[in-house]
Amino acid sequence: MSTTKQRPRPGGPVASRRSYTPFIVLGVILVVAVGIALLASSGGDDGAEGGVDGGQLLATAGISATGAQLPPLPEGGDDPAVGTAAPTLEGVSPAGQGTAVGFDQPTLIAFMAHWCPHCQAELPELVELAESGDLDELDAVVVLTGTDESAPNYPPGPWIDSEGWTGRVLLDDENGTAASAFGLTSYPYLVLVDGDGNIVDRNAGGLGLDGLRDFVAQVG
Repeated sequence: MSTTKQRPRPGGPVASRRSYTPFIVLGVILVVAVGIALLASSGGDDGAEGGVDGGQLLATAGISATGAQLPPLPEGGDDPAVGTAAPTLEGVSPAGQGTAVGFDQPTLIAFMAHWCPHCQAELPELVELAESGDLDELDAVVVLTGTDESAPNYPPGPWIDSEGWTGRVLLDDENGTAASAFGLTSYPYLVLVDGDGNIVDRNAGGLGLDGLRDFVAQVG
């Protein structure tokens, strides 16, 4: 307690008064600082590994492709990419969960565009193959690419869920980085990779259920 004494004013003693203004200002500063810290800790990028807050689904996202870009698939003749190393991919799912394609086992990559009628026909066939066990030995990944917010089935996440696909899903970016890395020429576009990370086969366009089964059986 302070030992300083106030001198009484003429007319009688005056009660001691203490200023609380500095304490109030300090309290306000502390509250604001704590609020900012809480906001910073609860925030984050949509592409973070923890996912997207509030159930919001992404339509496109940043993606990285590592390795030599494959040549475009020719319309006929031998595919020059067969036997060469496939690029690896790292990005996120529509829910914002980090995912990567690294080829530690035989892998099927299906590039799909949500507005493409041939993709809309082939995706249920891939679901049927998965349910019948034809994809059990494969890492089957759908890459959502060619995304257009003015086209049907946008955003693509709910579309692929509604078709019953339960395998992994990876989002391409607005520039089609993943599609270009694999030499995509049209949709749907399938790439089959062996367990050593080398291209086994590529196909552009719908194959039908039997064609799909024969395609994936090449790494059986």
